Order: sequence, then structure tokens, then C-alpha cells
Amino acid sequence: MKTIQQAVTDYVSENNTTKDALIEELGFGRSAFFMKMRGETELTISEAYRLSRKLGCTMDELYAMTKAV
Repeated sequence: MKTIQQAVTDYVSENNTTKDALIEELGFGRSAFFMKMRGETELTISEAYRLSRKLGCTMDELYAMTKAV
């Protein structure tokens, strides 16, 4: 199972964008986003929903990725 960090890196690479552009699109603060990706803080339901839609995965798959950290 890939981690959420790997999924974000894959998304950025496949969509020819940057992590900063993704963060802005999702409406996250930069440092808050990276804290969530490292598992230091949890995603809210609405954040998880927006991120899962962007990454093209289900909420269950996203949750499993956060536990792979």
C-alpha cells in the first residue's frame, strides 16, 4: 500500500503540477498540509474528501494511506 506522501508525489508528477499548486487548490495552509501528510495532525472530513477526490481514490483508500505513514 502506498503512503499518502507517495500518492501526492504521484499526483503531482502525473498532472505536471507542484505540491504548492495542489495545496492552494485544496485550500490548505502549506505547513498544515505537510503536518497532515506526515501524520502529525489528522485530516478533517472535508479535507479528506477534497484530497481523495483530487487523488482519485475513495475515502477508505485515503484512510488506509494515512495509516501507512
